[in-house]
Amino acid sequence: MLIPLLLLLTADIDLTLALNNGFTTPAMGYSTWNDCSSMRDNGPQGWCWNSEDHVKNVTLYFKSSGLFHLGYNRINIDEGWLKGRYTNGSLYEDVEKFPSGMKGLGDWIKSQGFHYGLYTCRGTCQCSTGTYSATGSYGYEKEDVDWMVQAGADYLKVDSCCGSQDHATAFSDYAKFRDAMNATGKQVWFSLCGWESWYAPVGASLGNSWRIAGDGSGWAPLTNCMNVQASVATYSGLGGWNDPDLLIGPKVYVGGQTDAQARAQFSMWCLFPANLLISQNVLQWTDYALETYSNAEAIAINQDSLGSPAQRVVGTDLTYPCSPSPSQPCTNIWGRRLSNNRYAMGFVNNGNSPTNITCNASCFAKFLSSSSSPKSVTIRDVWAHADVAKLTEPFTFTAPVDGNGFAALFTIVPN
Repeated sequence: MLIPLLLLLTADIDLTLALNNGFTTPAMGYSTWNDCSSMRDNGPQGWCWNSEDHVKNVTLYFKSSGLFHLGYNRINIDEGWLKGRYTNGSLYEDVEKFPSGMKGLGDWIKSQGFHYGLYTCRGTCQCSTGTYSATGSYGYEKEDVDWMVQAGADYLKVDSCCGSQDHATAFSDYAKFRDAMNATGKQVWFSLCGWESWYAPVGASLGNSWRIAGDGSGWAPLTNCMNVQASVATYSGLGGWNDPDLLIGPKVYVGGQTDAQARAQFSMWCLFPANLLISQNVLQWTDYALETYSNAEAIAINQDSLGSPAQRVVGTDLTYPCSPSPSQPCTNIWGRRLSNNRYAMGFVNNGNSPTNITCNASCFAKFLSSSSSPKSVTIRDVWAHADVAKLTEPFTFTAPVDGNGFAALFTIVPN
């Protein structure tokens, strides 16, 4: 990433007017995208699942399963709700799929205690699929923001299809949405979906989260998302977060991942931290999946009030699949400072077999605060829900980590 070049590109754009909406921790909830995409490789084809009935059933499941009470309080309707634009410029929804209209559905979702999200695109069209296409918001930024906010949306995802990929133009386009959201006087979460790492240096001046890589449609592309996160981690902070994409399950529209890889993704997204937006069919998932996303200890790391980002402290960019060799390491170690002088640590193994991963004194020194580093600590395994080691300086900790895309997650608590 060439930061001086980005500064030159943005020199003529006012990026000082940040979105001031009071959000300080990553978003949690549900997105229809991978659940309802027309390119899904399981279940009915087409956008039939992106419907009012399905969204309501998902909302009720989030309540009955306990996910809502763990903080998953956003129900976001991604692409597929919009039918078109009238000659006067006003949007209109697909009433066959959403017979109550988007405001009616939003009112119902909010009556259940949730926040409500809608989707558009900054270009002239949305990101069309084989069975769906719709107009974008280019030239109608304020009008479309007002329409969606009046429909009850307090989360807006703005994609980047059919828009210029020139950096300065992209930033200027997104700034129009930011200013329109500020002008509503409402508390609206702004999710930029630009899929590029070059949004990170200016992201916090535009919105609450910004996509930094392409679609994470399986463990290999999600590995790439983690590699990009490592390069731009320092740009995240309270109220503004790098977005390495949605939480996918074992079957999505392209690729997919194992249950263990889905748990590894969740572990790392909690550690980064990143938005925790579940995008899979929760009405048909397994008990293992519910257990994964219900881990309160992992969620607490994600929502920690300090808001500091995790850093990759050992390892380089990973590939998947990966066969370990001197020139091809297959493991990473990440570390993060939490509130109350606590820390979190994640081990990732993309190798083709289990391996022991060690964080030695040099590794710990890279993320423990030099001014307030504890002299003795307890290491707690977030998935075992158990303390697994008590260490004194100099710290060294080794853990066995399964292979083929597995992550271990730990908290470090001073004694």
